[in-house]
Amino acid sequence: MFTLCPQCRTVYPVTVAQLRRGRGKALCGRCGATFSSLQHLGRTIEETLSRHSHNILALPRLKYQNAVATGYPPASTTDSTFAQDASDGKQRPAFPSLPLFSPAAGTGETQNPPLYWKIGVGALILVFMVQLAYFEADHWANKVHLRAPMEILCSWLGCNLPPFQNTAEIEVVDRSFHPARNSIDGYELYLAMVNHAPYPQPCPLLKVSLTALDGTLIAQRIFKPDEYLSGTSSHTMPSHRMIFVQLAIAAPKRAVGGYQVEFVR
Repeated sequence: MFTLCPQCRTVYPVTVAQLRRGRGKALCGRCGATFSSLQHLGRTIEETLSRHSHNILALPRLKYQNAVATGYPPASTTDSTFAQDASDGKQRPAFPSLPLFSPAAGTGETQNPPLYWKIGVGALILVFMVQLAYFEADHWANKVHLRAPMEILCSWLGCNLPPFQNTAEIEVVDRSFHPARNSIDGYELYLAMVNHAPYPQPCPLLKVSLTALDGTLIAQRIFKPDEYLSGTSSHTMPSHRMIFVQLAIAAPKRAVGGYQVEFVR
């Protein structure tokens, strides 16, 4: 048995099992039209073409690979199923593997976008990248792996990058906290820290917190570079060079059970 798509007049072979499974409804795999296969049923291709209707319903999809396709030029095939073109009534072999659409009006060639379209897209991408670099420059400039590309980009654009600042690249390699050795009632904090970044960066602020034996915060202060750097006027940490810090801290009212040092900007 055969059924006909009323939209594109493609003839499909159908079986009783397919009709039962789809309850007589089908979806054309060639043009996407939905139709009632029972209303366009015929025992032969000629009979199916002569009894067609234009009623279109919501139907399940039929596989176009199984279609008795019409309107294609003949080619060699071992398939015994034939298609009939409604324009001349001639039978032609079916081509299950033919594409549904031709990219370039049947030439088989891919149609490239116009040149002005490519230029426009490229310009939009360039504008987006420049805007992104402008608004995220400070953030990117503090990433070790992005600093060098940002410097090259700024040399092209004529901009200036802010100083490199990334406290994550600073490590405390040695520390101690103990009661003061002189007559002053308080404590001494000793730090040795290194800037592991390949770029110099400003010395950070030191946030020192003192806690009681039960972990309660009892004192806290932020020290500026000129307060913890002695004997030097430079507030810059060279790359891969150790800096020593020694601070005198007054004793709080409660006994100190622990301390913490943080780098802040």
